[in-house]
Amino acid sequence: MKYIAITITLFFCTYGIKGFAYDIAVKNDDGVTIYYNYSYNRSQLAVTNQGIGTIDYSGNIVIPEMVNFNDEIYPVTSINKQAFSGCVNLTSVTIPESVTFMGPYAFDGCKSLTSITIPNSLTQINRYVFQNCTSLTSIEISNSVTTIEEGAFDGCTGLKDITIPNSVVSIGEKSFQNCCGLSSIIIPNSVKYIGSSLEGYINPFLGCVSLTSVVVEDGNTEYDSREGCNAIIKSSNQQLITGVTTQFTTLAPARETGNNIFIPALQIRLKIVTFASASK
Repeated sequence: MKYIAITITLFFCTYGIKGFAYDIAVKNDDGVTIYYNYSYNRSQLAVTNQGIGTIDYSGNIVIPEMVNFNDEIYPVTSINKQAFSGCVNLTSVTIPESVTFMGPYAFDGCKSLTSITIPNSLTQINRYVFQNCTSLTSIEISNSVTTIEEGAFDGCTGLKDITIPNSVVSIGEKSFQNCCGLSSIIIPNSVKYIGSSLEGYINPFLGCVSLTSVVVEDGNTEYDSREGCNAIIKSSNQQLITGVTTQFTTLAPARETGNNIFIPALQIRLKIVTFASASK
């Protein structure tokens, strides 16, 4: 009996704590090296890191629109999951208009990041992209963005000002959770979903203890802040979404129904209230 020896070589993708290992490394004109993965059949590039939990980026990073590598020109179209995660000395990032996707946790834990501009090419701010960017004080979201995903700005304790453009339709659960420096929220009339999840409603603004102004723009068909109550209320069922905590007692008129209502921003359950219908 003859035996045939078969040698099987297994190729493993190298996964680091933060993401995929890089395919190429290219130095910018400013001397900063950026790491990339090929994407779309090696026709485009995605920004990544060296993998294995490395902290590759610091200071000011300018992501180029196009990269010349071995006499081939590649557009930079995405930022990988966790590409900049844990880069605690990263202070600013310029994202080009060629980027159409940022993976989850892309800038998670970049505690020195103070400024970033979302380009017009992005329609989604992904899950936990800027989680725990504690030095981020303001952010400009472009009018192309329609969705702010779960936990996008969770733990951005230094965030004091954010403008939600009139293009945004959905604000995910926990998206601004524990932004304890945030002083005001304006919900544009384009927003149709706030804090929706498979588990039910989860307050996107839980832990925003410095809020002094909460406004839903006139013309919003799903939510309102009736009579200047400094709160967001779901118009169809009178559910309180969030509001200025010191003013919850002013949300009258109300009548006791014997039903409980949970106030997410306070994490308490009260035996009250069905809000009176508002004429908008």
